[in-house]
Amino acid sequence: MILWKRAVLHRGEFAQYAIEQERLHQGWWPHSYRILRELEHDYTPQDEPQLERIYKSLAASPKIFKITRRGRFTDFDSRLVAAARTAFPAISELVIHDVGASSAITSLELYRRFQEDRPIRLVASDYFDQLTLVELPQNQWLRAQWTVAFDPQQRPIQTTGLGAAFGTRLYTWRYALSRLVQHWVNWRVIPAAQRLLERGPSEAIQRVSLFHPEAVAQSKRDPQFQLIRHDMFQPNPVPCHIVRALNVITPDHITPEQIQVAIRASTHNLIEGGWLILGRSIDEEDGRLRATVYQWTDGQLVPQWHQHEGYEWPELVAELTLRGQGSEIDSR
Repeated sequence: MILWKRAVLHRGEFAQYAIEQERLHQGWWPHSYRILRELEHDYTPQDEPQLERIYKSLAASPKIFKITRRGRFTDFDSRLVAAARTAFPAISELVIHDVGASSAITSLELYRRFQEDRPIRLVASDYFDQLTLVELPQNQWLRAQWTVAFDPQQRPIQTTGLGAAFGTRLYTWRYALSRLVQHWVNWRVIPAAQRLLERGPSEAIQRVSLFHPEAVAQSKRDPQFQLIRHDMFQPNPVPCHIVRALNVITPDHITPEQIQVAIRASTHNLIEGGWLILGRSIDEEDGRLRATVYQWTDGQLVPQWHQHEGYEWPELVAELTLRGQGSEIDSR
């Protein structure tokens, strides 16, 4: 049997075109999930370009993509390690929560950099952490093999079958046949998959991690590196010394009101004197990271140091501090 990963990687030009076409519709290339499933158990460094292309094709919401890349925080990581050595000298094991970590490959890089300096426990979290795939058996109604992919909230996001992929949006009338097939998929295929999902674990149900295979492998062999699902608008569940939230708590993705909810949530379980790190990569071309390290002191966030020009919206942090942190944390 030819593995999907190997077969597709040997057709790189076709794969690139297919993924880019799907990305334009914020959908999935039909075989992406099969490749991700294989990569979790059969990853090599040569697979990295293909893996990055697949991540770029995923959309957790209209403005949030599973986009990350190696080495984007290297300079900042080195500076953070040196600064933490001075700020937390008496702590035997530093605990860091990396929020909105996407594939967690940059979390793994931070973990390895800190390990060269001191004992550390790092928890990397993301809400869009895995897919659930339900493969339906063929019967009198389903004469082809169909697979339905569900997001973490068990909402259907794509159905594949008949050699095609169908997203949740309806096609325009220009594509009448595709629209007709999708109506049938919504009427027959998706409800059948949902019923199987409700019954509980079975061979027809598989989970596909959206964390990087290297991060998954590290978490399986090393209890000091953990991967969890976490909604950044809910209270931080990890008692820690440092919360890092890069490229996630930003008006590029969420509203100013949601930013303040996320900041309040991030300071929950942050120790007195701990650090909250907020920032954003300016762009992928020049690679600069604008970030600020805030110290959590007496219910206030006090700037300690900046990378480049610092966090782009310090007024939101200042406003939150002036209003106080005592209000109840809202949900998404």
